[in-house]
Amino acid sequence: MRSFFTVIFFIIISTFCSAQNVKAIDLPALTSTSNLELKNLMEWLIDPAADAIWDSVSTIIDRNGTTNISPKNDAEWETLRQQAAVLTEAGNLLMMSDRVRPGKIWPLAAKKLKTSGLLALQATMNKDPDLLFKAGEEIYKSCAGCHHAYANFEKSTSSIPQGSNSVLHLSRQSQPFQFASH
Repeated sequence: MRSFFTVIFFIIISTFCSAQNVKAIDLPALTSTSNLELKNLMEWLIDPAADAIWDSVSTIIDRNGTTNISPKNDAEWETLRQQAAVLTEAGNLLMMSDRVRPGKIWPLAAKKLKTSGLLALQATMNKDPDLLFKAGEEIYKSCAGCHHAYANFEKSTSSIPQGSNSVLHLSRQSQPFQFASH
């Protein structure tokens, strides 16, 4: 037993001595500014995560009958859980000082994205397709409200259908973002 403690003692001492020879690595200081442009954050993080949630639950009714689509196994639920976590944290990323846009809509939309991401996270943890569908609706309201107020899609390369007649109107009746199509 004594030899066991002697070996452990020498391992600890040799580890400590070798650690003294390691040079410190200079890491850049963390700041409150972002490294990605807002467009990149949307394209690389938020949009793919939202698409994953939106595509995960649906009902298709056609001549062959009704087909319900929802996650089928633990791996699919885990993938959606990760996407829900991205959306939850994206709400925080949108509130970084160099990303915040003027006006009242931006912080409301960022908060709504965070809370709807949390709802999606809860749905994935409970494996509840109905709640995940509801979370997808709330995510959409957050995105649409913000895009309606801030995005200039006519000058971008976004995929808005040509000749689309749908108009979204922001309503402050009961929740920050309720939309009606005309």
